[in-house]
Amino acid sequence: MGLDAARTLASEYGGEGHMDIPRAVAATRAARDACIHADRAASMTHRELALKYKLTERQIRNILGVEEEDDRQVGLF
Repeated sequence: MGLDAARTLASEYGGEGHMDIPRAVAATRAARDACIHADRAASMTHRELALKYKLTERQIRNILGVEEEDDRQVGLF
């Protein structure tokens, strides 16, 4: 932001020694999740998505709202 811009902002909106600036976590997460859904629709695997977005495959499955079977696993029953 820069010191001059910060001083201007502080003088305009308060002048206190500090100012809380929201990080927009919910909006950032929603945008990321929309990108994950779009990439999955474009046939990216859970593993590829996890690597691209630096998440675990479990987190990817939770975001997508699906529990995909691992075809490498043999059923017990």
